[in-house]
Amino acid sequence: MNQRIVVAVSVLLFAGVACLVGQDKVIEKAKVPAQVLKAFSDSYPNATVKAYKTEKEKGKIYFEIESVDGKMRRDLLYAPDGKVVEIEETVDMSQIPAAISKALKKDFPSASIIKSEKTTQGAAISYEFVLTSKKRKYEVAYSAEGKQLSKEEVKTKNEKEDNEEDDD
Repeated sequence: MNQRIVVAVSVLLFAGVACLVGQDKVIEKAKVPAQVLKAFSDSYPNATVKAYKTEKEKGKIYFEIESVDGKMRRDLLYAPDGKVVEIEETVDMSQIPAAISKALKKDFPSASIIKSEKTTQGAAISYEFVLTSKKRKYEVAYSAEGKQLSKEEVKTKNEKEDNEEDDD
């Protein structure tokens, strides 16, 4: 009995630590470099900030600002010096390049689009979608030319709980 408890607690601790790795960390505005705050406010003076975060990628720390500007949701990733590294912003399906619309219809003919975003990293532009198709939920990304870059099935909360129960 005690051994089962120790194993269960160990599994829960490991799972908790694994969930924290690679996640953004919410921070206070005061911890965001002045250059980042200035770059954001200069570029998006009417935006409302929803969250400030830090993100670590390949050993480097970046600062993320999640914002809303009218109906536009925008997440910006900045280097500590205020240089924009990445912009993710909502995009209407009418603004999606024809090559991507064609690829989506081919790859997911019966899909319902839940979320669509345009991601800009320097000169590179890609489009990311959350969609449902045949009772499954996916996150997919395409290049501006319509080439599928990634596809991942997203488990619903109920499916995750069912999988955990199956493991018992």
